[in-house]
Amino acid sequence: MLLLVLLIAVLVVLFVVPFRGESGGIGKLLFKGSMIWNVFWSLAVLFGISLLGLVPGLADLFLGAGYAVLFLAIIVLSVALVILTRRSGLKGSIRTSLLVTGISPLAILVVFIIGSAFYEVASYAADIANTIIYGLMAAFVVSIAVTIYLKNKLVRGIGSS
Repeated sequence: MLLLVLLIAVLVVLFVVPFRGESGGIGKLLFKGSMIWNVFWSLAVLFGISLLGLVPGLADLFLGAGYAVLFLAIIVLSVALVILTRRSGLKGSIRTSLLVTGISPLAILVVFIIGSAFYEVASYAADIANTIIYGLMAAFVVSIAVTIYLKNKLVRGIGSS
């Protein structure tokens, strides 16, 4: 229950609270095109929260329906990020980085399902699937860092000219 309250609080902060002192809230987000960055940050924050499940003292908070809701929110945000990136006018490296950020959690889901299905056939399939999943998680984290760097570089480049 605590995880669900935390998830709702994060989403309210990211989607409803105005940014940088500007007013407008969710209407401004929907009509001004900045929704892609809010989805990106929500995905990054939820992934960080899901990593708290690896901490031994906090692992009990992530059992059952709370973790399922968190996982479902990550998948929905991943799909939204891919769709928004494809429809946006972004070009070059930042577009690629956003696409990798959105596709990585979806690929983790697919590899997990395939690895689970083939576990009964060959016991080493789970080891291969786990290795691929760890690689995709690393790609996700690196793509988040690269996207943040590229966005800051883009903002500074526009602001300085």
